[in-house]
Amino acid sequence: TPVSGVEVQADYDAGYAFAGLSYTYSNSDLTPQTPGNGASQYMPDHNLVLTGGIRLLDRSLTLGARAYFVSDADDPSVAGGRRDGYELVDLFANYKVWDGFNLNATVTNIFDVDYTPVLGTAPSSPDPFNPFTGNTGRGRTFLLTSRVQF
Repeated sequence: TPVSGVEVQADYDAGYAFAGLSYTYSNSDLTPQTPGNGASQYMPDHNLVLTGGIRLLDRSLTLGARAYFVSDADDPSVAGGRRDGYELVDLFANYKVWDGFNLNATVTNIFDVDYTPVLGTAPSSPDPFNPFTGNTGRGRTFLLTSRVQF
């Protein structure tokens, strides 16, 4: 079988607190994929996402965190043929001001980890003598949003 694996997800919500787990194992014998512009893509064997949080103030305020654990993977486009895995942590908050109006705050990648996302590719460099060797994952990012529904 060229592709096999398993995916497991479990969620628990007690109203005042919640938790979730998502795990994926993938085993692929396919040749590396080269989508547009010849950029190679990779898929790690293991992906684990853990989520947890609490609800306060009569469940108007939600505070939580999400952690991502991604294993290293075969990627012939990088030196050594393996792309490093990574771990990321996000924090989030949601405040329900009234029915139909929410305020949200999120901090992604709170430890500012340098990484290339799953199925991500490094940009090509215009200078063949000085190729880009960095990662393309988004650094620490702060998001403030509001949602109005009427």
